[in-house]
Amino acid sequence: MSEYFREVYGPKTRYIVVLISKHYPVKNWTGFEFSIMREEAKKRQDEFILPIKLDNTQIEGIKEDIAYLDYQEEGIEGIVDCLIKKIDKAREIEE
Repeated sequence: MSEYFREVYGPKTRYIVVLISKHYPVKNWTGFEFSIMREEAKKRQDEFILPIKLDNTQIEGIKEDIAYLDYQEEGIEGIVDCLIKKIDKAREIEE
């Protein structure tokens, strides 16, 4: 099963959306997921991890200078709009 997730969170995906909250760092599974994401991000030139902060929790491994969406500022509609724009832009580049 872990090999499956290495593919899902790795080369088979364009972006990973990470919902960051106080609950994220205390879960065992998220550590495994995030280690795969970080490993894949190092291999890429383009943006890959798209963090969304639900509260003020800091996650080790996400640099302070990485842009993120803030749920408290953007709300769900702002976040969805931003993600749709990001996906549309990626599609335009592919074509």
